[in-house]
Amino acid sequence: MEITTGPAWDASKPPQSQAFFAEHSAHLRDLRRAGHITAGVRYGSKGLLVFSAANIEAVRDLLKPDPSLVHGTFVADVQPLLVFYPGMLGSAPPARPASAP
Repeated sequence: MEITTGPAWDASKPPQSQAFFAEHSAHLRDLRRAGHITAGVRYGSKGLLVFSAANIEAVRDLLKPDPSLVHGTFVADVQPLLVFYPGMLGSAPPARPASAP
């Protein structure tokens, strides 16, 4: 799923000051904790989320409660992801080395 700014985005404000930004972040946090989001990245001015779901409609249903999408702060384009190079999606992140004292 690709997320871009929507018609209600106010270019004069930083992201954290946008309408429904905090609620959007909380919603995504809840989806991550529930195991629905496999990966998330930002590239340029866009965001990309990879969901683990039975189908596109299931992802759309998960997004319906997000007020930033409902009110147009962001727009979501949900598309199927067809992996042709298997890799780290769904794998645990590599362990970080312990910090030196």
